[in-house]
Amino acid sequence: MSKLSSSRARFHQWTGSQPALPPPVDLVDEEPHPLRQGATKQAQAVHASAIEMIEGVASGLQDQELKQTFLSARPVQEIRERLGHLT
Repeated sequence: MSKLSSSRARFHQWTGSQPALPPPVDLVDEEPHPLRQGATKQAQAVHASAIEMIEGVASGLQDQELKQTFLSARPVQEIRERLGHLT
């Protein structure tokens, strides 16, 4: 925290006032911000890698019931859903 930020925080704490809110930001850009695009691509890669690992574990399971239980587990489904939302 910078000295200025620290001083402002102490001022607002001492006076009991609330810091001014930053101006609203238009969240709908015509073109996605490059940093967001990079983060999305990175998230896609991480989730795709997780799905590859899940599929690898599942392929090693001989018991079909156990395999189905594993693949239908909520955490596995959440990873698949997140990847679907990112693509």
